[in-house]
Amino acid sequence: MDKNYFPLNKVQLTRLAEQYGTPFYIYDEEEICKNFRLLANAFKSFSNFKVFFSVKACPNPYILKILKKEGSGASCSTLSEIILAENAGFFGEDIFFTTNESSAREIIYGNLKNCLFNLDDISHIDFLEKTLGGIPEFISICYNSIFSQEKKQEGSFGLSREQVFQACKILQEKGVQKFGLHVNLSEKVTSYLFLQRIDSLFTLMVEIKEKFGVKIQNILLGIHQVFPRDIKERNLDYESFAKKIKDSYDKKLLPAELNSTTIALECGSLITEPFGYLVSKVLYQKSGGQDFIKLDYSIPELIDLTKDDYNIFIVDKEKQNETNKYIVLGSVTENYNNCIIETSLPHLENGELIIINNMGSYSRAKESNYKGKLRSGELLLRRNGTVIPIRRQETLDDYFSTIDFVKLKNFNV
Repeated sequence: MDKNYFPLNKVQLTRLAEQYGTPFYIYDEEEICKNFRLLANAFKSFSNFKVFFSVKACPNPYILKILKKEGSGASCSTLSEIILAENAGFFGEDIFFTTNESSAREIIYGNLKNCLFNLDDISHIDFLEKTLGGIPEFISICYNSIFSQEKKQEGSFGLSREQVFQACKILQEKGVQKFGLHVNLSEKVTSYLFLQRIDSLFTLMVEIKEKFGVKIQNILLGIHQVFPRDIKERNLDYESFAKKIKDSYDKKLLPAELNSTTIALECGSLITEPFGYLVSKVLYQKSGGQDFIKLDYSIPELIDLTKDDYNIFIVDKEKQNETNKYIVLGSVTENYNNCIIETSLPHLENGELIIINNMGSYSRAKESNYKGKLRSGELLLRRNGTVIPIRRQETLDDYFSTIDFVKLKNFNV
């Protein structure tokens, strides 16, 4: 797929900008579904295989509903995400609930809705029991497999190897019947390191069985690697990726009679990132040693658009000679709003529409109201070619809705 691919032409894009205003995100339903099926098909050798989509990546119930129909589950870590998933049709064991910093209210709600609990810390066992008055029948444990040479844990999430053993013992004594393990395989791991972590995980499962007689029934692999955008290349990588896991599974688990363990993937970027686009308008240009273009899009602080993962281009102009080098700025003047340094583009006019690709995850979700900026709307390109709004742009009324200006008038200082 061309790096400047966009599913609509200039006339269609201009009409959308006039109708809905900019900036906005637009997601390609057909490509998202096609991608999901390629991934699921690559893992067909695993019985009861399931994908749990990370709601935090693209927290829009329309996207979630599409993925639910494709057979996805939902991975949630907050009450808001569980409610979003519910409204999209996910219920009970379709929802994997990780207790990162969960309150008692969130724990109680997750239990009432029969979500699958995934404990992020060994102290959560006690908190869960006190909050619910007992422990659910199924508990998954989040295992942090990444340690430095000094044996220090990298990252704040998950249990160490020793803590996993302790947790299994405690949970077994408290009557837990079904166990799961969740492990994050980190971003863009090398092939060697990836295999090393998979082997280590399956070895841990064998040791848990030998020590406690506990059979891990479910493995949830958190995958955040970015695969090639091209569908053919992506399909080959998915199949290779699945085969590596299957080879290790057969080598480690079958001799230990753990062949009934189900494999599931937790992923967000993998599913939606390549098939979401940000459409923004050039507000004005500035020259002064370097050429700047200012967009009406307020680039979220946590998005680093200087990476090669993103590309910025103009519909119907990408084939022209890219003779101009621009520094692209967001609409909030801060250092982090420099999104792409010295991008080569055709000559731009004020009011022209630009596109940034690979914005289908962790983009709209990370927008903020810093400096009073209003968050972007979201559109969906349906399989039949129509475009519908799935989240409107914020308004000033939205922004001020949590402030009581009537009471403010009577506020004395």
